[in-house]
Amino acid sequence: MNIYTYIRRFVLFGILLLPNFYAVLRVTDLTFSPAKTVVYVPVVAVCLLLPALFLKSRTYFIAEGVLNVFCAPFEIASIFLNKATTTPVFLNLVYATNIHEAAELLMSLWYLALLVVAVWVLYFVLAAREQQEWLLPRLARKIVLAAVPFLVVCGMAVFSILQLRMNNKVPVKQVILDATDKSLMKFNKIFPYNFYIHTCTIIKKKRQIRNLCKASENFSFGITPVTDSIPHLVVLVIGETARSANFSINGYGRDTNPRLSRQTNLVTYSRAYAQANLTSNSVPHILSRLDVSEKDKLYSEKSVTSAFKEAGFDFAWIGNQYEGIYTAVATRQVDFYYVSSKGLSAIDNFDINLLDEFSKALRTLDNPNKLVVMHTMGNHWQYNSRYPAEFDVFKPSLDRTFNLMKFTVEAKEKLVNSYDNCIRYTDYFLDSLISSIQALHEPALMLYVSDHGENLYDDEQGMVLHGSYKGSEYEYHVPFIIWYSDEYERLYPAKTAALHSHADKTFNSSVVFHTLLDAADVHEAVVPSKSLCSPDFEQTDTVSALTGDGHLIKITKDTIIR
Repeated sequence: MNIYTYIRRFVLFGILLLPNFYAVLRVTDLTFSPAKTVVYVPVVAVCLLLPALFLKSRTYFIAEGVLNVFCAPFEIASIFLNKATTTPVFLNLVYATNIHEAAELLMSLWYLALLVVAVWVLYFVLAAREQQEWLLPRLARKIVLAAVPFLVVCGMAVFSILQLRMNNKVPVKQVILDATDKSLMKFNKIFPYNFYIHTCTIIKKKRQIRNLCKASENFSFGITPVTDSIPHLVVLVIGETARSANFSINGYGRDTNPRLSRQTNLVTYSRAYAQANLTSNSVPHILSRLDVSEKDKLYSEKSVTSAFKEAGFDFAWIGNQYEGIYTAVATRQVDFYYVSSKGLSAIDNFDINLLDEFSKALRTLDNPNKLVVMHTMGNHWQYNSRYPAEFDVFKPSLDRTFNLMKFTVEAKEKLVNSYDNCIRYTDYFLDSLISSIQALHEPALMLYVSDHGENLYDDEQGMVLHGSYKGSEYEYHVPFIIWYSDEYERLYPAKTAALHSHADKTFNSSVVFHTLLDAADVHEAVVPSKSLCSPDFEQTDTVSALTGDGHLIKITKDTIIR
């Protein structure tokens, strides 16, 4: 093999690896963790060489060019904009871009477009000059082929050890299954595999959404559209991984709610429970009127967002998280939609950024009657990445080099401190949102509820994080807060009095549907005994909830009935 062949292949591999090189320099997951970078580089190399086990040189480079090089600009754009590899949300935005928007963008960045085309042309000219010979010798092909299962097994072993360290009571079979899933999920961050995995996910999700929408398209709550001219603003904030036990307004010893504690017209409910300990199970039931005991009927009817649309409200969805199937179905009639493309691994994807979109939604929607749903990042398990440096109040805390190896019982102090810092940031976010609503000087009500709580090595069970198969009080007991404007109180004094009267009652998040509609003075489909705005609200001594493996349990006081 002559020197020109070496140079040609060096350039070809350099172009193929360009997004990965850029990822090492800019993706926050890698730049803040040298250990992850050390693992990332050989994994990327093995993944890139896999097709070379079966394809000869020219075919290999042309195939890689078609599957890799054409997609590379999108991966580089995602890394540049979000400091993260391509996410499903970002890719969905790419696919949703129409020809006019694309043309406008290309015209404004014509010099970059020319550079991209030049690189494409260079790559395929060089690839066409390759000889049809094996790129790797036989021994190297055997090594690469053996490296794949070796890396997967190593990944499974690491994740298994981590899970057992965090909860040694998880069944071995489930440990192996979870470890396999988490090992394979790493391909979601390796280009170009992530591009095609996310594309398949988007296609599958759209097909599911289409089928689910069709199944319930004729469903109606029988709600008559509102005809009066009184404006109503109803805001639902769905929190993430926040537990009631760490909110000072609910009795926690630390001052984690310095701002909310000073708010007037605020009611906090001390005995509220989530219906599941996983977001994918909990959020659908927050939006539905169906209790988790009726989970099999979930897709047979529409959500609270559709109920508000029937009532003649405009509807906005503003999120910091990639939405699941049910939430995608719930937003099918949305009038304003925003979901951050940064993803869970970004260290600057702060919830306060959603307030700009909130203001934009209010300017965009002309209807005086509005429902706004906000899905926050909250206390998602990378606690140290959920708040800016000025909110690092409780110390010592976790640093920005996030690693599951740090989630040990020995690190409990740091975990709790970082977690509490997140709660203080949620306090700041909610207080800022309330200020934005107050400035409108109109009847408005905001309801905040977390999707589920979190374990922080609280007792002898030694549990951490959430989604456990047995469930704990800390995973289900969540903050539930309602705030209303002065204008709302003057308009509905009986409703606000009822809100205060139920502060100590026990219930789960199935009350959200009825409470929000009742708050907007929409009476059809509302069951008064399930609305906190009604004097007829009835608490339930036992609430239903789902465990991480989907089993139904009952919660009464501080006891979980299995």
